[in-house]
Amino acid sequence: MLLTFYLLFFGLHVSEGCLLVNSSKTLRITADTGGSVLLPCYCADLHTKLQTGLTWKYKTKGDEWEVISSESGQYRDRVQLVNGQSPGNLSLLISHLTEEDGGVYQCYVLGVGHVYLTLTVKGCLLVNRSESLRITAYTGGSVLLPCYCTDLHTKPQTFTWKYKTKGDEWEEISSGSGQYRDRVQLVNGHSPGNLSLLISHLTEEDRGLYQCYVLGVGHVYITLTVKGCTLINLKSQTITAHIGGSVLLPCSCPDLHTTPEEFTWEKRNIFKSRWEEISSESDQYRDRVQLVNGHSPGNLSLLISHLTEEDGGDYRCGVKQSEHIYVRINFEEDPSKSTAVVNVQTRPTTSIPSSSSSSQTPEGTAFSQTASLEFFIFIPVLLLLAVGGVFYWRYRAGQRRVQMESGEQRGRKEQGTQDEVMYSTVVHSNTARTPTATDAGDKTEYATIRVN
Repeated sequence: MLLTFYLLFFGLHVSEGCLLVNSSKTLRITADTGGSVLLPCYCADLHTKLQTGLTWKYKTKGDEWEVISSESGQYRDRVQLVNGQSPGNLSLLISHLTEEDGGVYQCYVLGVGHVYLTLTVKGCLLVNRSESLRITAYTGGSVLLPCYCTDLHTKPQTFTWKYKTKGDEWEEISSGSGQYRDRVQLVNGHSPGNLSLLISHLTEEDRGLYQCYVLGVGHVYITLTVKGCTLINLKSQTITAHIGGSVLLPCSCPDLHTTPEEFTWEKRNIFKSRWEEISSESDQYRDRVQLVNGHSPGNLSLLISHLTEEDGGDYRCGVKQSEHIYVRINFEEDPSKSTAVVNVQTRPTTSIPSSSSSSQTPEGTAFSQTASLEFFIFIPVLLLLAVGGVFYWRYRAGQRRVQMESGEQRGRKEQGTQDEVMYSTVVHSNTARTPTATDAGDKTEYATIRVN
């Protein structure tokens, strides 16, 4: 009797203290799988403190009410009250939601009433479900295999990535072992509904059929094609270079975005009859070789600088054991140096320029044109000198002939003058007489004076 009176008194006290908001009503709440949801239930006065009488229940598939407990069952370690400093807040928080959490819930306060809540948990609805996608990628690169829910906030309860083996069996992909060790990762970030898979450092073995599978929802198929490097222009090539210069040995994949898994440059050792790998660390090529791919990983061309005579010979670029590009380096004399020697040796002659015309290189053609130009300049100068010499010789000969003729005339003139000399005899006497001279014009008279 006393116990019955105590329970009645307690119930009246509770009923007087807590007035449930939305009492006897049904609320509807929607949440996403993988997330959390707060089922609201509280007194009008949040400072009201309940001693007993609060129960959270959910309706089973058999239409029975079952008490929710965080200690066991479906909700183990996933439910908690969030009243905190407000004892009148009776709300329930459910974490890590699954589609099975959807249904009808009841917040029941003894002697006060109840609030019903209908929870809808949205699962993952796959985009492109049951479809097959085709993706192309390149060796050495990365690829993203797309798979995501229509609502990116939805986190599926269970999903897996698988690939089809050569034995037509589906095998789960793991970053911890096997073919994909340390090469695969999910890229969901802050979007749990993004189930896409990233594969890095692709190889040709990664091609094939993949499956994104979400338990109870469906799957998406993806066919991945991985393009490898198949060398182009496998014909042998010959490159002419100059000692001291540089040369680029060409080698490339059809698609310059392709990164071959591995490749080598080798040179033929004619003394040992074998191919030897080229390294920038070796003595012969130290700090003289480099790749020039830049932002094109499919460009495998090799640049050799500061060429020496030992660099001549046969080279090959190999991507696979059965695929090689062969290149031969031949050396020719530096045109600038050979032109300087020819200028010194051929300036007095005219026969060299015609021999240089047989050169087939652009440098040889330039040399031939230079020698021909010198030839056509030298010949007119030589002819002018020859003509000048002839004229000078004739001028000197004429001068000598004039001098000889003048001498002969002067001699004859003196001979004629001597023939015309008149001799006179002058007799001296003591009589003083003034001598006289007779001017006969151009003729000179001579007198002999005899003194007794």
